Parts: sequence; C-alpha cells; structure tokens
Amino acid sequence: MCVKEYEEAMNKLPINERAVIKDFIQKIQDDNMADIICGNRRLQEEQIERLKKLRRNIKITRNIHIASCVGVVAYVGFTLITR
Repeated sequence: MCVKEYEEAMNKLPINERAVIKDFIQKIQDDNMADIICGNRRLQEEQIERLKKLRRNIKITRNIHIASCVGVVAYVGFTLITR
C-alpha cells in the first residue's frame, strides 16, 4: 500500500479509530526499536565475551612460552653443570 492510499484510507476513518490505528503503529515501531536495541546489546555482550576469551587464551599461551623458556634455561644450565 502506498502512502497516498494509506492517507486516503485513514481520512475515511472516524477520529477515534484513526487514533487507535496510529497508536498501534507507534507501538509496533517502538517494539521494533526495542528489539534492535536489545539485539545490539546482545551483540556487544557476545563481542565482550569473545574478547575475554581471547585475552585468556593469550595469557595461557604466554605462560606456556614462559614455562618453555624456563625449561630450556634449566636444561642448558643442568647440562653445563654436569659436564
């Protein structure tokens, strides 16, 4: 339905019915906006969780590398001492 047909149909209705329809349309638009906002919040929360997970993985990887370096240093030191 185009805008002109919508306006003509609305003009044919009594004032109280027009008000009810406009109120109903406004509620639908508000609900759609609320869904969009909630969807954005949900997306942001998911992104935050992904970042937290990535940070944990980076910490774990860093700790593994540090432990490997300490192991290598200990092995080289032990090898040098026992010669």
